[in-house]
Amino acid sequence: MPTFFLNNITGLQGSATARYLLDQPSPPTIVALCRDPTSPKAQAFQKQGVTLIKGDWDNAAAIEEGVKGADAVFMNFMPDFNDWSANLRSTNTTIAHCKTHAVPHVVLSSGVYVDNLAALGVQPDSILGKILTTKADLEKAVKESGLNYTILRPANFMANYIDPFAQRQVLGLAETGVWKTALREDDKLPLVSTQTIGRVAARALQEPVSLGQKTLTYADETLTLKEMFAVLSSKAGRELRMESLSEEEVEATKGSNPFVAGQQAMRNMAQLVNVDKARERMADWGMEPVSFARYLDSEAEGVKATYGRQ
Repeated sequence: MPTFFLNNITGLQGSATARYLLDQPSPPTIVALCRDPTSPKAQAFQKQGVTLIKGDWDNAAAIEEGVKGADAVFMNFMPDFNDWSANLRSTNTTIAHCKTHAVPHVVLSSGVYVDNLAALGVQPDSILGKILTTKADLEKAVKESGLNYTILRPANFMANYIDPFAQRQVLGLAETGVWKTALREDDKLPLVSTQTIGRVAARALQEPVSLGQKTLTYADETLTLKEMFAVLSSKAGRELRMESLSEEEVEATKGSNPFVAGQQAMRNMAQLVNVDKARERMADWGMEPVSFARYLDSEAEGVKATYGRQ
């Protein structure tokens, strides 16, 4: 069985990938970096046979320990708002150890906007610009490493609409039933479920030949904001709605508020994700797309915990 190293097993993408791999009839060996191996989520994975290595993304020795003997490495990062060079530093450290220990394949999770900063009107020195520029730097480092690689670009996470992510991504919605946003009702969003994030990342780890030197953008379905809120309201059992900010309000706040800037950029996300092509690829892999409604059903407890409080 192959061995895979995950640099973040307790985050959304790492845990989804680990769960999918562990559910297979003959699961691979999983080694994972973890800041707190005593956390309940980390302990649950350890009981399933995952080898946990205590350390963070700046711990070169911990990264090397994880990389040794791996057949593939999965890297995914959260932005470090205090140190914009941190993610690239960790990526370069991981790449260097992969070369030293002859790891044949690396998988990087990135973002759909990486090639489109100028087209989206994102200022490089804004917070959103720095986030996306960092992701572009990570992709460049991986592509120029000389290693076999797969880069993944998932669409808008369905998980953003339930806690803990909803507390920031749809600020005020759970408490007031209204989300004030730069998006408009008829804007279309390509959405990806946590299940599909795990399945696609696992596939990339397991298919280094067919998916090598490729960049994959993927989603489960596309909905307008109006359609999304109809589904979300139905599953939450209460009326939830969006209220669009005026263009003046958007321009006045996007420089200091990365969420507003991100929402403005999301107006064009559907143009960057070919959902039909993504679904065709999933069908070839024997994967069924997960609708937003089905995803919320699978997270019924989370939906209730998020929107049951008023």
